[in-house]
Amino acid sequence: MSELKNILPEESSSALVNSPDEINQRIERQIEANVGYFKQQDQEAIRERIERLEKEWDIEKTLKTGLTTLAAASAFLSAKSDKKWGLAAGMAGVFMAQQSAFGWSPAFAALRRLDFRTAEEIELERRAMMDLLEQSQ
Repeated sequence: MSELKNILPEESSSALVNSPDEINQRIERQIEANVGYFKQQDQEAIRERIERLEKEWDIEKTLKTGLTTLAAASAFLSAKSDKKWGLAAGMAGVFMAQQSAFGWSPAFAALRRLDFRTAEEIELERRAMMDLLEQSQ
């Protein structure tokens, strides 16, 4: 079992490794810009940003929820209307398996290009906001 753990990437690090550097850098620059902006804001604005960050869905949660919803909906449609919908359910399953095994799938790549962030990236910004809040007190 421990051998499998060494082969399969952890979700958090695989997002960064399997994303093009340009996307990782763009997200990093956005985090820096957000922190820079909130340095100039009052405590209430910083608290509101922290609340939004705590509610933000990371890429893994978004991907799993989206693929599961697609699989369920297309399986239902396949049973009720056109069997061709079964292909969408199958593809969603393939993407989920691919993501779990390799830390990458076409759906993951699409979400990453849309700047969906990892839990670690969200937490990095949240911690920076917490630091700003402490500094402003």
